[in-house]
Amino acid sequence: MLLLHFNEYMPPARESSSWFPMQIGIVLGLIAGYPVLEWLTRRHATVFLA
Repeated sequence: MLLLHFNEYMPPARESSSWFPMQIGIVLGLIAGYPVLEWLTRRHATVFLA
């Protein structure tokens, strides 16, 4: 999303066409972060979620 923001390809945030890529980014972030959280909980590490 950062690369799209600094190019002319990123639509303004007030348009609905920008919501779909943002939702995809959120889902991909959750998928990428899940194995790390799983690994930390198996190690009984303290995870601070703000």
